[in-house]
Amino acid sequence: MDISNYENPFASNEKEIGQMDVEIDDESILRESIRMIILESQLGFQCNNHSLGWVDDKGNWINCAGGSHGEWLIRHYYKGIIPENGVENPFGWIKVSTSSQIFLAGDSWDNVTKDQINGLIEMWGECSPHSRWIQNKTETFKVLFGIIASDEMRDNYDQPAQQMTIPEFLGMYGGRDSIDYFYGMLLGEL
Repeated sequence: MDISNYENPFASNEKEIGQMDVEIDDESILRESIRMIILESQLGFQCNNHSLGWVDDKGNWINCAGGSHGEWLIRHYYKGIIPENGVENPFGWIKVSTSSQIFLAGDSWDNVTKDQINGLIEMWGECSPHSRWIQNKTETFKVLFGIIASDEMRDNYDQPAQQMTIPEFLGMYGGRDSIDYFYGMLLGEL
């Protein structure tokens, strides 16, 4: 292969100018790298603007991976079969619209479990590079914690919502261990 006229756009010094980039033999490595870049950009968008994901009733953090909440439910929860009465938010699940807008599909945040709190902390950990307020304004930035009424599990957001900081929320519903876990995640100790 003739590389005499090739100019490496990523050259970091004069010696590298005109040299080929590192050759990648395994196409799967390249595909995985591209996927990670795309997901990272989508996560940044999702964390701040659109359909981030779910925390299920067992506390598993589920990223919608760029799709909407409804699309994810149809594919994964309903297994492609749309119920007669339409797509409903699963009772007891937490719908994470963005990293700062979170809704419990249930009666009260008093029913949230420690595992679900850990799922939220996992989500905030993934979003912290894309939502700088998580790292820089944790003590002052107010997050919206709403309820999707259990009698109409569709998008009924008329229920009272609370705005509080993450530490306030964790103190109220998770306790000292959850606060320590959150700050440990932020400090990279976990």
